[in-house]
Amino acid sequence: MNFEFPSIFPITCHTKHVGPGSTFVAIPGQNQHGQKFIAEAVNKGATIIVVDKTFSAEEIPGVNYTYVDDAHRALSNLAAQALGHPSKKLYTIGVTGTKGKTTTGSLIFHLLQTVGIKSALISSVENKIGNIFCEKSSLTTPTADYIQMFCSQAAKEGATHLIIETSSHALFY
Repeated sequence: MNFEFPSIFPITCHTKHVGPGSTFVAIPGQNQHGQKFIAEAVNKGATIIVVDKTFSAEEIPGVNYTYVDDAHRALSNLAAQALGHPSKKLYTIGVTGTKGKTTTGSLIFHLLQTVGIKSALISSVENKIGNIFCEKSSLTTPTADYIQMFCSQAAKEGATHLIIETSSHALFY
């Protein structure tokens, strides 16, 4: 069974998840700064743009800008708030380390499911809620907007536990 994961997020740092009324958070990345995608986000319907103090582009007239000290932290806080803090509704088990995160997370997920505890899994291979496959994954730890949207969907589907592979970088935020 597959699950229709929402494509539009209320708060996001990815233009592929922007829709009418979304807030776009321009986070600095390893290769590019999210400010390069502000015009695209606005064209897709973003009404609020959140930028950090390194913002150097020209503001687009008629768009609300919010300046923050840390765009990554703002993304985390705003996404959680917009969705009613869904991660607080789940008992969360984070798996970190150099090797074995996927195997360990999958085993914990399987054990919980086997004893009747409806769980959700975010791993570098796949993301699923109970027996429902959501999508293949390519990141050890997705961005905060995705995690909060996933937690929201997991809670709506009746999951009580979340197992998540967590990179050491993700533990900072």
